[in-house]
Amino acid sequence: IRVTPDPTTAGSWSAAGIPSGEADSEITSLVPVEDGTVIYVCKTNGIWTYEGRSGVVTHLTPGFTTQVHPDNFRGAIHWNDRVLLPLGAGGMMQLRDGSSELEDVSFKTQGAVDETWLHGRVLALTSTPTAVFALVQDSSTLEAHLLMGERVEAYAPDLDIAWWHMGSIKYTTSTVAARWALFAEGVPSGTTIHRRVWVGVESGGSDLLPYFLPLETD
Repeated sequence: IRVTPDPTTAGSWSAAGIPSGEADSEITSLVPVEDGTVIYVCKTNGIWTYEGRSGVVTHLTPGFTTQVHPDNFRGAIHWNDRVLLPLGAGGMMQLRDGSSELEDVSFKTQGAVDETWLHGRVLALTSTPTAVFALVQDSSTLEAHLLMGERVEAYAPDLDIAWWHMGSIKYTTSTVAARWALFAEGVPSGTTIHRRVWVGVESGGSDLLPYFLPLETD
């Protein structure tokens, strides 16, 4: 990775890259936490942190080096006190802030054990302060499933995040996973804030317009 005090000036980028893992392992996501002072560097074979103040690079997941996948951790985000990490072969892990222990929060282990249609790849994530949204691919039926998760460990200690199925989008023939997208927004109108989640899915056989799901209005 390279750093700069001014990304708009080409000459201000560091000449030498900061090593984080093997050079032939692609970076799939960069996730800033702690007001950007710490960066999670997600690669196809593991996760590193870069601490901006000290310049220290730490390998958090040495046991993950044998689980290489070209799409590991694509679309990772920071939500509340954790980084959510989609896996290339399906499912999702998380790292809590300050921890190096990977936790499985896949839907097959988090309340949807028998719903195999929710065990596919998480291709997009977005969040609000109180909820997280995931777009899950079911390649067997050519569908995208939108789920909403909320933290419930305060009153259900055995369940970290509770998930609800919010809807599905059908696509045809083929898709490009890198073009799936989610975006949560709150649009003010006077003293009211209208909240919604926008969903984009690539479909090779037909044009799909973006969808949106209205949420509670403040």
